Amino acid sequence: MMNTMNKRIERLRKRDVESERKVDIDRAVMITEAYKKDEDKPPIIAKGLALEAIFSQMPITVREDELIVGNLTKCLELALNDGKCMLTNQQMGPRTGEPEAVFRFEDLLEAFRKQIRYFVEYLVLYDNRTNRACLLLRDTALYF
Repeated sequence: MMNTMNKRIERLRKRDVESERKVDIDRAVMITEAYKKDEDKPPIIAKGLALEAIFSQMPITVREDELIVGNLTKCLELALNDGKCMLTNQQMGPRTGEPEAVFRFEDLLEAFRKQIRYFVEYLVLYDNRTNRACLLLRDTALYF
């Protein structure tokens, strides 16, 4: 059996490898403005407010051929909100404590790690099931 990538995965890989690396100026401006606005606040609060500015203002980009989109910012959002989605108020991740109870950066970091572990477990499970289905249906594995 020959292991080959399907055409969509080939296009995604080629785009990633060949694309020019860029700095997101809009994101940098948002962070700078947020920190300037909140420079009188404690660093952890200023950082949280800067992240809030990014989450609320940055557009979500879905590119051609992408089926799953997102990044670790969702895990941070859930860590900051006891596992609840800010948009839907649904419990999406494990409970990690009410936002008001997170006083130290170490607490936030642990809550963030807990959210990441939770979603990585589901991602691995989903990936394994997808590979098994591809093997059964097409006699080839799906490689990313």
